Amino acid sequence: MASSSPLNFANQALRNRSFKGRNLNGADFSGCDIRGCDFSYALLQDANFERVKAGQTPKRFTTLVVVAVVVAVLTADALSRMIFGSLGRTLEQPAGSYILALGISMAIAGGLCACRVMTGTKSMVGRVAMIVSGTASGALLGFFYGGSTTNNNPQIAIATAVIVAVVMAIATFRFQRGLVAVAVAVAGAVAGYGFAFLVGAIAIAFLSVQQLVWGLIWSILSYGKETEKPCFCGRRTQRGLYRSANKTYINADINGSYNILRKVFPTVFNRGIGDIAVRPHGKLNPLLGKFVHKN
Repeated sequence: MASSSPLNFANQALRNRSFKGRNLNGADFSGCDIRGCDFSYALLQDANFERVKAGQTPKRFTTLVVVAVVVAVLTADALSRMIFGSLGRTLEQPAGSYILALGISMAIAGGLCACRVMTGTKSMVGRVAMIVSGTASGALLGFFYGGSTTNNNPQIAIATAVIVAVVMAIATFRFQRGLVAVAVAVAGAVAGYGFAFLVGAIAIAFLSVQQLVWGLIWSILSYGKETEKPCFCGRRTQRGLYRSANKTYINADINGSYNILRKVFPTVFNRGIGDIAVRPHGKLNPLLGKFVHKN
């Protein structure tokens, strides 16, 4: 007969439930489906996580993949057409200001997307980088699709770019995780590689006319593309210490928890993507790389 204890969750479907900040010391989650659950700041000493199903729910995972694919296709289509349309043109031509704006926007979107990955979403730098990257990506897409749907009307294209940029700035300010984070990350990554391609094409153009100095400068710029860390992976660095790919932590006490995160995705501990990690109740000494446990 099942126990009536409030901490007995054995063999239950707990998908997408929030246990944030709860005292779950000694709780039994054995055999549970805890996909999408939020255990941020929870106390989980001696909790039993044997045979749990963890990670993203199929519905949420499918939604994230669809959003990523759609954003990637739209961004790649817009940037490729704008980049190829700008090749062979100079800044002295009437469209020169648009070409300059295209390059700057792609550099901002791609560069700050990489900065956000390296610094994490919980740091102020990472949050600001995500907001600015999302704003730049929104401006690029708004400009292209606003202009292409109105027979390349520059006034409407600029107005659409401003509107979409403002919407993306607000969205990224309020929602730093979930679908918005996926959309910004994908758009920023595509913009970064688009910028690298554009700079490489400019370098080839200079080298082809014996402009060696400028060709070398642009070649160096095209080589410096950003490297992103995988968002879905985590690793165990010490006994009881779990950290995600972007090195962020949550204050969940898991000392003594059974089989926790040994064979499951680290995303079980948060609804966000790539922001998941768990550490024991104590402080991490950054110099010694060891935990100082509280008494």
